[in-house]
Amino acid sequence: MQVEFLYRDDLLIRVLLSISEKTPPHLTPCSELIEILKGNIKYNCDLSSCSPFQHKVLNETRKIPFGKTLSYKDLAQKIGCPSPRAVGRALKNNPIPLLIPCHRVLKKGGGLGGFSQGQEIKSVLLEFEHENSCNE
Repeated sequence: MQVEFLYRDDLLIRVLLSISEKTPPHLTPCSELIEILKGNIKYNCDLSSCSPFQHKVLNETRKIPFGKTLSYKDLAQKIGCPSPRAVGRALKNNPIPLLIPCHRVLKKGGGLGGFSQGQEIKSVLLEFEHENSCNE
């Protein structure tokens, strides 16, 4: 998997994730990536394009621990929103999916649900976190 960080001035504005024929669809354990996913590496991010509702969703999503998941419904309840679909739409437009770990939000029954970078990448990220959180 390839990870690309896009900046404007000194602000991180987007994280792009991709899988191609040249890059295997798995992640090699990398201490920097683990620290990013755990939220231990901080970036100055530009979230000015996000609505107040999206900020609320993203801030709550940021609290989901490394290796853990939450359903869209549970996330909606945590922020006092009656609609899991509204939460899903807000997450779909998450500009920085590694730093705000929307891949950790799943369907109620445990299904993957959507992901702005594609379900294959969501699955790879979840598997990577599961494998690297077993010792915690």
